[in-house]
Amino acid sequence: MILALLDNVIFSFDKVSTEDLARAMITVLIGFLSGGILLFYLVSKIGRKGVFRKMALQSIQENDKGYVSVDLNLKNYVGKNGIAYTVLRPSGKIKIGDEYLDAVSIDGFIEPDTPITIVKQESAQLYVRKIRN
Repeated sequence: MILALLDNVIFSFDKVSTEDLARAMITVLIGFLSGGILLFYLVSKIGRKGVFRKMALQSIQENDKGYVSVDLNLKNYVGKNGIAYTVLRPSGKIKIGDEYLDAVSIDGFIEPDTPITIVKQESAQLYVRKIRN
């Protein structure tokens, strides 16, 4: 960058005065320092009020309802019967009444509309088995 400010791209310093070299070095140094200060300022603003608030994840939710990604009451489904809604190979969707749930087959592949029973719940996952006729 300094050489570009001196209009010297051939690395010949014969015609370059020390004053021009010092001015170019100071200009580049001020640019780097200003950019660094601006960067630290903007980084400190991310996550707080203002334009940058939506760019960062918040540690506290703005409402008091909260969100749960997994139904933690899966133990209530153990022992219930339903059907395989999609192919379980070994995982897929099952239907229990009007509810659609993710499940894993213990018996291998299970075709859609096959009657199933939920045999266990483990690590937020339901495990199913075909109902034998």
